[in-house]
Amino acid sequence: MRGSLRSFRVVQVVLLLVIAGIIGATGWYVWSTKEKADKSIDNSLKISDTASTISTASSTKVFTPKSNDEDQIADALLRYCKTDYKKIWEDTYKVSTSEASISSIAKNPVIKEGFGRVDNASCDTNELRSDQKFSGFIAFFKKINEEWTLYTKDQQTPACSKFDGQGWPSEIVPSCYGNNNQNRSPQ
Repeated sequence: MRGSLRSFRVVQVVLLLVIAGIIGATGWYVWSTKEKADKSIDNSLKISDTASTISTASSTKVFTPKSNDEDQIADALLRYCKTDYKKIWEDTYKVSTSEASISSIAKNPVIKEGFGRVDNASCDTNELRSDQKFSGFIAFFKKINEEWTLYTKDQQTPACSKFDGQGWPSEIVPSCYGNNNQNRSPQ
């Protein structure tokens, strides 16, 4: 009887060592996987030399430029929505918006020779009531140093003074208001 108790204790000790080993190995695996993931994220942020950085009052967001003009124009509008419009919502409506809840619409841009236009562009956030939401606007974009930026926006036909002397194609700015509110093409 004594021999069987002794062998049972040996089995218990061996089982405890195996269980402790499994728990230790699992903990080490989880820790090492987290470390690798953290390093991968840090390296991807360091590598993105071509990323443009947008700073807001509360945080900094990194936007990696997209490969085609339509995506870059959509990114430029979203950057505008996350900076200027965010400030408008917070100052005017006292609504605290999170970066994740801000969206933009830039459908079917018209693009020619480094200039672009989006009709019915808009910025939106879920935090606003329907009576606080803005209607769409016309957004004009210009490619500067291979990056699309929002040049100006208007609710209606824009003033010609914003476009004169800069070579804007008539496909992008078909008409504008000159002196005495005369409708004309940019010069």
